[in-house]
Amino acid sequence: TASSSQVVYRYPAANTRVGYCNSPLVHSPRDPIISPDQCQENFRATSSAPTWLISLEYKPSRDTMLYGKYARGYRQGSTNPSAAAGYNMFGPEKVDTYEVGAKQTFTGAVKGYLNVAAFYNDFSDQQLSVSLSCSTSCVAPNTGIVNVGKSRIYGAEVEMRLVPFERFSIDGSYAYLNSRLQSLAPVAIVPGSPYNVVEYSAGVGSDLPLTPNHKGTVTATYTLPLDASMGEVSLAATYTYTDRIRISGASARGILPDYSLLNLNVEWKDIGGSLVDISAFATNVTKKKYYSSVHDIPSGGFTSYFLGEPRMYGLRLR
Repeated sequence: TASSSQVVYRYPAANTRVGYCNSPLVHSPRDPIISPDQCQENFRATSSAPTWLISLEYKPSRDTMLYGKYARGYRQGSTNPSAAAGYNMFGPEKVDTYEVGAKQTFTGAVKGYLNVAAFYNDFSDQQLSVSLSCSTSCVAPNTGIVNVGKSRIYGAEVEMRLVPFERFSIDGSYAYLNSRLQSLAPVAIVPGSPYNVVEYSAGVGSDLPLTPNHKGTVTATYTLPLDASMGEVSLAATYTYTDRIRISGASARGILPDYSLLNLNVEWKDIGGSLVDISAFATNVTKKKYYSSVHDIPSGGFTSYFLGEPRMYGLRLR
C-alpha cells in the first residue's frame, strides 16, 4: 500500500502561490486546490503465486557432482507512488529457469575446485521501466514500471580456486550472459493521464538492462610464512572486468562502456594471538575513470552520467 500527493505550485503574481494537482485522475489540473490533501492518491497491490524447485544430482565419484534443476521464480507486483500519474501500480512477473552443471574438487598436487554451470531463463509479464512524457510539455517527464516484456537469458558461469603451492591461492569467476528482449506489449495510455508519449528502457531484440555480456574476477592471495604465534598475514590483489552494460534508454547514450578495476589488500589476522585483525586496502588503484550508472530521457532533453568511485585507501580494525 502507498499514498502520494503530487502538487504543482504556480505564481500568477509576486508572492502569490496557487496549487494544482499534478494528477488529473484525482482533481482537474485547471482548478486550484485549497489543500494538498485534495491531491492525495491511495494505491494497493496484492499478488500471490506458487514457486518451486526440482533438482537432480548424481555423484560419479567422491570429488565430482553433476546436477540439473528447474525452478519457477516469482517477483511480486507493487506500488510506485512517485511514478507518472496513472502508472502507480504494476503486476507480478515470473521466470522459468533451467540449469545444468558440474562441481569438481581437486585433492592432488594442485588443490582446489572447479564449478561450471549453463542456464536458460524465460521471463514473462516482465516488469520494465519506461519513460513517460507529454507531447505538448504539459507536465514534467516521469517514469513508471509496467508489465510489458517477454525475454530470455542464457549463459554460463565458471567458478574456480587453485592452490598451486602452499600459502598461495588463485580464485576466479567468470559469467557470460546473453539476454534478449523478445517482445514488448504496447503500454496502454491511461484515460485522463497527461502522459501520452512512452519510451522503453530497451527495444525489441536488444539486450536487457543491467546484463553485461561478460564479467570476470581474479584474486591472487599469498600468505606469509610466519610463526602461528604471530598471527596470519596475507597479501591479495583483485582484478575485475565488466563488459559494456545497458542501464537505461533504447539509445546508445544509455549504454555504459566496459571497464576494469584493480584492488589491493593486506590483512593481519590474530595479531600476536590477540584475536585482533587489521587490514589495509586500496580500491581502484589505477585511478580508473568510469561511469557506474546513466539516466537517459531523450524526451526530456538530457542524459545524466554518474561517476564510479575514485581511488580510495584506508584501514579496517576488527
